Amino acid sequence: MKRFLTVIAATATLGGVTAPAAMAQQGSDMSMLTGQVYRALRDCEIDTNVIDTLTMAQVAGITLTASSSDAADTCGEIESIVRGSEE
Repeated sequence: MKRFLTVIAATATLGGVTAPAAMAQQGSDMSMLTGQVYRALRDCEIDTNVIDTLTMAQVAGITLTASSSDAADTCGEIESIVRGSEE
């Protein structure tokens, strides 16, 4: 799954595609990915409407950060990733 996310993130980044556009093309795997990102944002009390503006690289970063075993500053890292889309 991590390799799949990396390939999607790289392809989307090179093509300038935002996360929702790429997710719409990929079916159930992307629905699961959207759910993971949504839950990570919600759990960190970050506005979930921002999901429409995230790049695939940010989606991959959020997913990997949320699933890491070191949860010490997970929300801080996720917030930092999201802020990258707002600047």
